[in-house]
Amino acid sequence: FLLSFAIGFSFALGTLGLHHLPLMSLSIVAAIAVFLPLVVAKVMGAGDLKILIAFATTATWLAVVEVAVFSAFWGLVFGIVKIAIDRNFTQFGKNLWLMALGVKGETLTLHRIPFAAAILLGWLSHLVFARELL
Repeated sequence: FLLSFAIGFSFALGTLGLHHLPLMSLSIVAAIAVFLPLVVAKVMGAGDLKILIAFATTATWLAVVEVAVFSAFWGLVFGIVKIAIDRNFTQFGKNLWLMALGVKGETLTLHRIPFAAAILLGWLSHLVFARELL
């Protein structure tokens, strides 16, 4: 974690300059504040948090929050597609029912998806909606 942070930090300082340090720090804090609870809850992996911190070194804090929202949307889309491909609608419904009842996660059969693709599409969605890509 610290090595990836140091590499991203060094790259950002080398390319953007020292005057970008306060904005970069705020963006990194925003990434950690938004995504660390998801890593602790095992919704995301620590590698996904590292990707987002590397992204945060070159983005604004608002961009980090927008990428988080878009990534959640794309993760939802990927999860529904995975459930449809696996034809696992009954287990999905059972999981929703058990979560509504407050059953702990150990008794649920969870559907896992790689979240890095959702983060990438979240970043691209941010660029499109921010009109930076068009």
